[in-house]
Amino acid sequence: FPESAEQQQQEEKPSHHPDVPHPPIKKDPSHPLYDPHGYLHISNFSQKMKKNKIRQIFDKMPEIEVTDVETGEVKTEKLDPLDIDKQHRKKHVFFKFQSPHHATQAKRMLLATKPTYIIDFKRSRKWDPKIQKMRQERELKRIKRVNEGQEKRDIEDQVTPLAKKTYVEQLIWKQTEVGTSMEKHFGKKFYQKWITNTPFTEESSRTSGEGTHVPAYLKEYLDREVERTGDTMQDVATKPADTPSNVVDLDTSNHLTPEQRREVTQHATDVSKSLPYTYLPMVSSPQMYNYRNNCEFTCGKNENNEKTVGFLHGLFSEGHVTVASPANLKHIPLCSIEICERMDKLINESSLDCYEKMTHKGFWRIVKVRNNRDGDVILMVQVNPDHATSEQIEEAKKFIVEGFTSSDDWHSSASQFTIKGVLWQEYNGVSNSAPEDCPVSCLHGEEHIYETVLGKRFRVSIKSFFQVNTLGAEKLYSIAMQWAAQNCEDALLLDVCCGTGTIGIIMSSQVKQVVGLEINADAVQDAHKNAELNKVTNIEFALGKAEETIADVVAKYRSQFKNIVAIVDPPRAGLHPRVLRTLLATTAIEWIVYVSCKPGTLANDTATLCLPPNRKLRSRLDTGEEVPMPFRVIQQVSVDMFPHTKHCENVMLLRRCEGGSFISREPYMDLYNRRIRGK
Repeated sequence: FPESAEQQQQEEKPSHHPDVPHPPIKKDPSHPLYDPHGYLHISNFSQKMKKNKIRQIFDKMPEIEVTDVETGEVKTEKLDPLDIDKQHRKKHVFFKFQSPHHATQAKRMLLATKPTYIIDFKRSRKWDPKIQKMRQERELKRIKRVNEGQEKRDIEDQVTPLAKKTYVEQLIWKQTEVGTSMEKHFGKKFYQKWITNTPFTEESSRTSGEGTHVPAYLKEYLDREVERTGDTMQDVATKPADTPSNVVDLDTSNHLTPEQRREVTQHATDVSKSLPYTYLPMVSSPQMYNYRNNCEFTCGKNENNEKTVGFLHGLFSEGHVTVASPANLKHIPLCSIEICERMDKLINESSLDCYEKMTHKGFWRIVKVRNNRDGDVILMVQVNPDHATSEQIEEAKKFIVEGFTSSDDWHSSASQFTIKGVLWQEYNGVSNSAPEDCPVSCLHGEEHIYETVLGKRFRVSIKSFFQVNTLGAEKLYSIAMQWAAQNCEDALLLDVCCGTGTIGIIMSSQVKQVVGLEINADAVQDAHKNAELNKVTNIEFALGKAEETIADVVAKYRSQFKNIVAIVDPPRAGLHPRVLRTLLATTAIEWIVYVSCKPGTLANDTATLCLPPNRKLRSRLDTGEEVPMPFRVIQQVSVDMFPHTKHCENVMLLRRCEGGSFISREPYMDLYNRRIRGK
């Protein structure tokens, strides 16, 4: 029985009452399941109560006072969750805090808002120590099975899977993959959204007619497709009558005989039949072997548990942790291989161990090498400082500098290169990919080298983006420059995602004005330095998001230039949807040259650019407003920038459509049902 009225009142309080203290946790740190954190579980919350809205409540909460048990010091801390696990389908969200005290205070403050959801102190299975331990044991067993079993592949098959094919077979294989990817992503997205679009004609725009409509410029192509009985799915736009003449003599390399070039050309023609635009034959790389100017080697253990520097046998996500030497790979230059072998010897002489991702222990992580065509080399060594003392780190720095610069005895006579700089990076994250703001210090020499592309000289640092195949980059940029320059007469060139300004500076001699758009401040600084280095005066750079800076640049130069040509070279993830919508809505942009290293993202982005106006834009026609018309693809060409691998670069030319008439979809529903829905 309760001894007092206060105790009776305390027992009558529900378990979720804010005055009820958090149940005590085990304080024994030696316990295998000891967990000092505090957790909050919010259940039955509305879909409108998103994770960010709940976090906004935490941001508005005042700081709480926390007393240190050991020192007795009182300090204030912010109620900021360490981690969040959301399960919107089950209407649950879990918050992880620094301590149970933080979780209790957060619960009290949330209950003060009189919510409609339920709060308790449960934690997600994601943070359960028992489940974490079981998952770790299961993962270790899987990794052991992967690295010791038959799933492990040869390093050559992993890094250069096409090396055993002839070069003609490589080009044909890549052309097939590009065509299939464009047909799958680009075609299906276009066709589904165009054919199933909201009905619109000039007459039915004021009434609610039935059926959907497609742009009028598709009529010729779709009529031809209705009569055709091919097996491959066709879609999108007709080949326009004003297609620019195909680029002649794109491939000037001597790797292919005339018969082999005709074979590649014929295959490209066959691929082009399954696409609604011209697909030109793939351009081969001027350099097939030892072409990579940027290599990153991992420090780890080989099959015999010995220290090794090289490449992983496979992806770490697949469980591969063993490392193999890159000596037999065809695309690695001799200078990088010798530096890799030298680093291998140095870490075996060192008492410090290599870093292991599974245990997060070890010191040596990676060595990154960059070189130019003149034989200048800079290298960076990345280490984990958490498993070494300050004295050991300083000794390791001196050890690395002396190992690479004290003598040239470890150079072979065939490799003629000079180490211009030795850099050092300390990073304690799980992955070897350090963030952009992770500092890099120079231990010896210079922090950068210089490379020349199409007569322009560029400064290349260890972390800056630069094409890994310099001679192939000249071929790639020549095509992009030719396609942009033929439409840049009295026009402004917008270099979207310009990075360090490589494309814009190269094309500055072909146009009157270039404006580069970049969100990274460090890249913009490097772009200004590269422009000064090449004495280019007709280029400027705008710092900020592309979707925000495009409008300002167009407003500034709209009266000076009749047309605007945009050239985009985004990362593998492609352009942000907001950037795509901005390019589509900016009617002053008539031409787009899209440079991409991934056909899938190229297809998705061009699909967005070529879709017809949506319902909101079409409704403006009733008021006489200008509606931005979509783009249509004119032609595409692939450039083999990465021989012996499955990757290639692509250049696509797009032009904005003219006119705003639309036609009914009924005559083409049979084509839609047969190709898309499989009826």
